[in-house]
Amino acid sequence: MYVRQFEHTPSSDWWIYLDLEERVQVGKDFDSTEEYGVILAASLADRGLSQGHAVGLAVCGKELVWIPPQRHSGQLMDILRALALVHTGDVPLADLLTSSKKSLQRGASLVLITPNVETGWVEPLLRLSASEVAPTALLLDPASFGGRDSTTQTDHLLNKHGIAHTIIQRGLLNPPEVRQSAHDQWRWFGMGGGKITPARKPREKGWRPLG
Repeated sequence: MYVRQFEHTPSSDWWIYLDLEERVQVGKDFDSTEEYGVILAASLADRGLSQGHAVGLAVCGKELVWIPPQRHSGQLMDILRALALVHTGDVPLADLLTSSKKSLQRGASLVLITPNVETGWVEPLLRLSASEVAPTALLLDPASFGGRDSTTQTDHLLNKHGIAHTIIQRGLLNPPEVRQSAHDQWRWFGMGGGKITPARKPREKGWRPLG
């Protein structure tokens, strides 16, 4: 398992939203947006809980996964168990964002993981932002996984509306047996309002294993 390091407002809940709509996934096996998304979600859940946050998980795939934020000792196992069982499906990310608006508390941080470079999900994300939910998008670059779509338009739109986001490319995750030095670790920094941005990029793109 791999982690990125976050500093964040201690009192805020973390919601991790994982987009597993089948039609937007690209790649195969470990080098796929589906696999990267699951690893990212698991890593973020572990990091958030270890820092004392209440962490929740929502997945739009073959079946809806909805685990409300909790801090108890069994929460990580519940999230990892759910992620081990997820499959791609046909529920659009925009539908998940729209339907969950009333369930997210003000001040919560929403970390969205998606390879969907269509912009239809941005509007419901902006509505959540207007209701004082702090969104961060981790946008998996489909072109780097062998797809045809580009992140350019989505990147521009998110920048235009001030939505914190990072583009994740294939090759960021090294195989589990490869360990990285301290200079090769990503470090993330919490901006004001619960948004998340890279504070330092690794010398060579790679994540360190949890040891």
